[in-house]
Amino acid sequence: MILGAYSTRAGGGARPLPRIVQLSIRPLSARRFRVGIHEEGSGYSFTQDVAMAAAVEVRLLALVADLHSWSLGQRLTKRAALAAATELGRTLDRVFLGRNGGAVLAGLEPKVLLVDVDETMLGLPWELLQSARRDWSNDIRFGRIVATSVPPRRHRDPRTDDPVVKILVVANPTDDLAATSAELAVISGLAGQRANCTVEVQVLEGKQATRAGLAAAVKDADHDIVHFAGH
Repeated sequence: MILGAYSTRAGGGARPLPRIVQLSIRPLSARRFRVGIHEEGSGYSFTQDVAMAAAVEVRLLALVADLHSWSLGQRLTKRAALAAATELGRTLDRVFLGRNGGAVLAGLEPKVLLVDVDETMLGLPWELLQSARRDWSNDIRFGRIVATSVPPRRHRDPRTDDPVVKILVVANPTDDLAATSAELAVISGLAGQRANCTVEVQVLEGKQATRAGLAAAVKDADHDIVHFAGH
């Protein structure tokens, strides 16, 4: 990790690097978790073990189900969905950060927050994480890292084993994001021979970017990259 500062232009003055904080959450056993907070580029780390009550787990899953139904145009009104999202986000904060973890995270004043979760916990919308004071994904840059127990294929040499890079692009499925056309043009421009490999780009755009279209595109396929541009 590079420490200190960087310059945005040749001969220009330097400015401090953004503070990147990683929040890691790992399951220990049924409804028990280890939570870690680490500021990248520093030696500081905070760790705590937390437990989730069974009733809280049931409520979280119910809120997730309600929001999923709302995304399909069912059950909730917009106002009720917003209330459910707020309750879900604050419950995540209360369970996994609590008073101590929340104070540590707020005190670090991150400019970027990366939530590192186990693959078994992907069903929770971590992007909704919020406290009474901070709605993290709306206030700062926010990302998710997924930890997996599936080992990668070892000793793969893309130059000899598989010199074709396959990219699947799913673009603007709701047909209301004009800026994706420029994004699509850049990615499509990668197609062709590139150094020691060949790049293939498959595009699902607009009315082609349906659930059925995506399912058909990935069935028995071996894409290296899936790029999504949309809501």
